[in-house]
Amino acid sequence: MSRGLLGVAACFPVAALAVISVWSLATNPGGGWVWPPDDVNASEAVAAGNYAELVRLLESGADPNRGSSVRPPLLAGQPVVATPIEAAVLSRNATMARLLLTHGAVVTRAMAAKLKCLNAEYPDRDVREILDELDPGGEPVCTGAG
Repeated sequence: MSRGLLGVAACFPVAALAVISVWSLATNPGGGWVWPPDDVNASEAVAAGNYAELVRLLESGADPNRGSSVRPPLLAGQPVVATPIEAAVLSRNATMARLLLTHGAVVTRAMAAKLKCLNAEYPDRDVREILDELDPGGEPVCTGAG
């Protein structure tokens, strides 16, 4: 093989990738063809432990009290609808729970009881400490899963 043909053959993979990348960008500028966009909600960001994404979502106006579907296997083997604070309790992440509280998550007395029941099922001492600060009272009556 001549040196010219060898040079062309060596450059082909790079040239092909460049053409595919330009084509992908031109036909779908929002992404999603080669690398799909990471479309997560606040509850999924919490369940995944993705602090940066959670802060980005909250600063972009995401409601820290809105329940959203969380894809498996982040919290369970099937999709689960959870508020971000529920996702923090289920994933045993006290730091995430504190972050949500500083960004406007509201925990009513009834919600605190539900969260304490979830924490009893998925125990974490640091999460329980936060829940006791929010609702320093007796133990809720937990029936079945939270």
